[in-house]
Amino acid sequence: MKSTNRFLLAAVWVLLFFAPRAYGQTEVKLNGVYALGGVIDLSVEVPISSRLSLASEFLYSPWESVKLGGHSRPEKFGYVLGELRWYFKKTDRDHHRGWWVSGDAGALVMMKMSRPYYFERGKFIHWANKYERGTGFLIGPSVGYKWILGEHFTLDAYVGGLFVVGWYNGYFLYDVYGPGGEIVHRKDEIIMKPHRPNQPEIDDPWNGSSNWIPRFGVNVAYKFL
Repeated sequence: MKSTNRFLLAAVWVLLFFAPRAYGQTEVKLNGVYALGGVIDLSVEVPISSRLSLASEFLYSPWESVKLGGHSRPEKFGYVLGELRWYFKKTDRDHHRGWWVSGDAGALVMMKMSRPYYFERGKFIHWANKYERGTGFLIGPSVGYKWILGEHFTLDAYVGGLFVVGWYNGYFLYDVYGPGGEIVHRKDEIIMKPHRPNQPEIDDPWNGSSNWIPRFGVNVAYKFL
C-alpha cells in the first residue's frame, strides 16, 4: 500500500508539473489498448513550440493475481515517464499533427511482478516459483502518428521500446517441499541466493537485471486550455 501511495503521489506531481499552458492546447490522454487489459495509462501533453511538445505519462497495473502455470501470480507495477516529442510537420499555434518521434525517460516507481517462465536459447524450461519487488529506471525512443478528430479530440497511435534497469528482491511464490514432505521454503520467503553469473561469498538477496520491453498504444485525447 505504501508503494502504491508513493507511486500515485509521484504521478500527480509529474502531471501537475507539465499542466500549465505553454503553446497551443494541452491534451489529456488515455491509452485505449492498455485500458482493455485493465491497465491505467494516462498522460498529459503540452506543446512548447511549433514542432516540440513535452509530455508526462503514468502507467499503473493493479493486477495482484494472474493465473499462469497453475498459480496466481502478481503483475502489479507502475512507472512515471517524461517525453520530449518532435513533430515532422510544423504548426503555427495550431494543433500538432502527423508523424512524430520522441525520447522517453522515467522511473519504475514500484514493482511486484512474477516472471512466469524461464527460457534458455529460446526454449521453454519451466514455470518460475518466484516474484520480485523493486524499482528501476527506463529510457527509450518512440515513433507515432497523430490525427485531429475535431476541435477537442485527437487520436494518437505509437510504438517504441524502453530499456529497463531494475533492482529488486525475489520471493518464493509458493511453498517448496523436500523429499520427505517437509517445507524447505515458504511462500513469500525472501530468496537469499538469486540466480547470478557470479555468486557473492555472503548471501545477498538484492539483485538486478536489464532488458528491453515494448511500448505501444492508441491514445484518445481531449484538448483543453
